[in-house]
Amino acid sequence: MILPETKDYCAYSGFNVTCGPHEVILMREARYGRMRSGTCGMTSHRVGCSDDITADMDKWCSGKQSCHVVIPIAELARGQSCPIDLMSYLEAAYDCVKCKYCWITCHLAHPSRKTIKNLFFGE
Repeated sequence: MILPETKDYCAYSGFNVTCGPHEVILMREARYGRMRSGTCGMTSHRVGCSDDITADMDKWCSGKQSCHVVIPIAELARGQSCPIDLMSYLEAAYDCVKCKYCWITCHLAHPSRKTIKNLFFGE
């Protein structure tokens, strides 16, 4: 299996994704923090702090045709492992997957990644 390429999403530009007709978002992975110096135009000697937020992004975005997450992510500010004065960014990977049963995901409040895989891939 080929791992998806991650992309960085910086503060105030946010995570904005829209899939095509009959497609929904499937989050693959997501980290929030300060993983590398120089990313998002900020240099800092303090890097390497991050949290795996794949489950959160999965809840917010998977199974939807479009998703917008504002960065900084207020819901994660208190629990993150980076110091509060260090500007965090999102590193995420997702796929837009073809949807045979899109009407089902519309009726699910928060379809999980596992539910989406089962609906679309029979896993």
